[in-house]
Amino acid sequence: MEFATHSSPKSFATEYGKRDFRSGVHHVMELHLAGKSDAAFWCDQSSTTEIESCEQIIDLALTRALDDLSKQLGGSPQSWTWGKAHIAISEHRPMSKVSWLKRHFEVSRPMPGDGFTINVGFMDFSNSHNPYTVTKAASMRAIYDLADLDKSQFIYQTGQSGWINNRNYSSYANTWAKHEYLPLTMNPSSISHTSVLKPDPNRVVEPIKKKPENRAPDKRR
Repeated sequence: MEFATHSSPKSFATEYGKRDFRSGVHHVMELHLAGKSDAAFWCDQSSTTEIESCEQIIDLALTRALDDLSKQLGGSPQSWTWGKAHIAISEHRPMSKVSWLKRHFEVSRPMPGDGFTINVGFMDFSNSHNPYTVTKAASMRAIYDLADLDKSQFIYQTGQSGWINNRNYSSYANTWAKHEYLPLTMNPSSISHTSVLKPDPNRVVEPIKKKPENRAPDKRR
């Protein structure tokens, strides 16, 4: 991922400007690995007099990628994990727009995948703070069993409650990030948890005293 990010500008930015060319890089690398001469055209830089080879571009991109990852994740590659950089952030509207409140309202979890996987997690490579922050992903996933709807499953990215002080505000987030599911029953009678409200027999309810009406006296004609 980091390698593709650094090789994209090196190969294409001079000709076409700042864009995300990772899909194009994948194709060029496939051509290069297959020994196709077409790859050499894309690897060369038109802005220099030297003719750059794909091997030179690969070496430079890999060096830059390792340097950036070391700055972001530390100098020990053994401890690097994709989830440390690939963070899915569930924004809160409007509190995510307030810098000193956003960390209290946003729900963040590391997640696998990228823009090319089934478990999609698109990123914004123009984000200077962390270009691997997930900006688009499946907010809700559901599996419906048409043979038995009571065996359906679902998961949502944040939680059951929209109130930040509720313990269920982010209760689904870990399950969502691990790509797991919760039962989605269609049969209310199968729900085993019920709540029973009972009056307190020791509570004394004081009668409500009626306040005198505060109104102006009728004027006699």
